[in-house]
Amino acid sequence: MLIDSHQHFWTYRETEYRWIGKGSPLQRDWLPADLRPLLAKVGLEGSIAVQARQTIEESRWLLNLADHYPLVKAVVGWADLRSENVGTQLAELSRHPRFVGVRHVVQDEPDDRFMVPWREQVRELAKSRNVFCKVSGMVTEANHTNWKRDDFKPYLDLVFEAFGEDRLMYGSDWPVCLLAAGYEKVFGLVDDYVRQLTPAARDKFFGANAARFYRLSNQQPGRTP
Repeated sequence: MLIDSHQHFWTYRETEYRWIGKGSPLQRDWLPADLRPLLAKVGLEGSIAVQARQTIEESRWLLNLADHYPLVKAVVGWADLRSENVGTQLAELSRHPRFVGVRHVVQDEPDDRFMVPWREQVRELAKSRNVFCKVSGMVTEANHTNWKRDDFKPYLDLVFEAFGEDRLMYGSDWPVCLLAAGYEKVFGLVDDYVRQLTPAARDKFFGANAARFYRLSNQQPGRTP
């Protein structure tokens, strides 16, 4: 199974997506029908849909998409991890077989030092064998107009050194990546880097590791609308 382990869907409403700037290419609906031809062009079979809003309602909506679109292999949603009701929220979401996790949105942290010192902490995290790493969002966090492939090599070198070929997975961060590059260009950035690996290691990076981490092999296919 070759998959994109990190991308987003939404039906755009300005009040719900205030982080999307005026005139942005993101200021429209982005749905599975938009992603399908992009995955096919680079040889991927599906994706993990990741939340873009901090609401339970969006998690439910993403799970409904997974029910209807086979390319949506699983959903990483949102639950309020600080709420006394988090257990109830997780119990509800986890009843769906395609719900595989939640995420904490790091860039929303008010303290800019939250991700410093990154290099040392990545190596520390990698010591825990149950921790995997997604290579995703690189161009999104770079200079959107002036980034170069070589800019990312030190970061890729570090995570491959720390996590090895068995605990890394590819993610596009589509459609947010469109702020800096199209899907093929984002895919090509990491595809060029992993050409130094064996074919088996490349297959792990582009899907097998994500399928193992998210336990996708036992899931039933969704319904085609």
